[in-house]
Amino acid sequence: MRVQFSVIFLLLALSLVIARDAIADAAPYVVGVAYMHGEERRIPELEAFVGEAYRRIGMNVAFKYSPPMRDISLANDGEIDASAVRTRHAVAKYQNLLVVPEPLFNSLYAIFFVNEKFDEYNIDDFKSLRVACVRGEIISASILESFGMNPLFVPGLEHGIKMLKSGRADAVFTAESVMKGFFKDESSSGIRKGRFGVVVKSYHVVNARHKDLIVPLAAAFREMIRDGTARQLVGAFSDFIPSPYERDH
Repeated sequence: MRVQFSVIFLLLALSLVIARDAIADAAPYVVGVAYMHGEERRIPELEAFVGEAYRRIGMNVAFKYSPPMRDISLANDGEIDASAVRTRHAVAKYQNLLVVPEPLFNSLYAIFFVNEKFDEYNIDDFKSLRVACVRGEIISASILESFGMNPLFVPGLEHGIKMLKSGRADAVFTAESVMKGFFKDESSSGIRKGRFGVVVKSYHVVNARHKDLIVPLAAAFREMIRDGTARQLVGAFSDFIPSPYERDH
């Protein structure tokens, strides 16, 4: 009887070791983040926001940064599990990406310039000018093209700003949140925002194999926006968090 008990104990201990090793070897859940400016800069506020939503449903995540187009392709191909924040338009053609239907940010896409004579310009007035757009910013490019403009593509926002200030570009078109993130002290940037703008909602998206996470993640994001956690975590970007009562459904 004692031998039988010892065998059972050893088998139980072995199973626990195997389970522990399996958990240790399990691939982490990876959320992709597109470089905000076309440059390799982390966005700790976004990591905190998205990471907290997953924590509330009992999950820990790791973050992987990539250029915008690379990030969305990795998520669609299943090489990573999700993309932190995307627009519906950006993911529309990707069959393996599902939108968590709770808007996380309201992003104003606008024209930025340094020459004050452009203050009163409307969008049509910029059609004959050199308007820079970061390569991979799908929304920026599509908005400009929808107004019959041919963007001057640049590898990153920093490059676009340098062209703007040197006179090699007349304006830069991007999201206000992106410009805000680039300039920590906007008052000293010398950048002016034009009259024209388009508001676009952004969402968290997951690979289709994680479809069971959509409902709990939506609930977590919704609660964070309602209880003020979202605004607290994103700091300087809090103005872009939607109203607690703004829903898609």
